[in-house]
Amino acid sequence: MGGCVRVGDPASVVRYLIAAATSAPATFEGYVNVTTNLIEQSGDAYRRCFGCGTENPIGLRLVFRNEDGAAVADFRPRPEYQGWDRMLHGGIVLTMLDETLAYAALFAAGPAVTAEISARLRSPGPMDQSYRLRGTVSKVRLGLVQAQATIHTERGALVAEATGKFMLIRSS
Repeated sequence: MGGCVRVGDPASVVRYLIAAATSAPATFEGYVNVTTNLIEQSGDAYRRCFGCGTENPIGLRLVFRNEDGAAVADFRPRPEYQGWDRMLHGGIVLTMLDETLAYAALFAAGPAVTAEISARLRSPGPMDQSYRLRGTVSKVRLGLVQAQATIHTERGALVAEATGKFMLIRSS
C-alpha cells in the first residue's frame, strides 16, 4: 500500500492505519487491528516525538511514506544537528536509523517498539546535504519484527546502516 503518512494530520494517520489493518495479512491481524486504538490512547503524544513529531520544536520532523513496501523519508539537517565541524551529529544519525526501522515495522506489521539495534556509521554526514532514509522488514515472527535501514546522502554515499528487532504492541 503506497501513500504518505503525515504525523501532524491525525485523520491521515488513522485512515492509513485503518487501511493497513484491513489489508494486512492474517498473521498480523492481532497486532495491526489495535493501531487506531493506540493512536486514540496516546492523544497528541506522537506529535511530540523527537523523530517524527510535528509539534516538537527541536525534533527531526521526519515524514515517512510507504514506497513499495519500504519506509522512506527525506531529511535536510538544521544547524542545531551539527556534531563535529560541519558534520551531522552521530546521535542524530542513530536516531534517524531507529525511526526508520520503527516505521518499516509499522508499515509491514503494525506499531512496534525497539527491542534491539545494531548500527554501523560508514561515512561522515555533511551538514550541507540532504539525506534519504530507507527501511525494510525481512521477517515477522511471534510478535517480533526484524528490519534493516540505510541512510544515504543526496549524492548516493552510504552514511549509516542498521538492523533491528522490534516488539509488536498488543492491545491490553
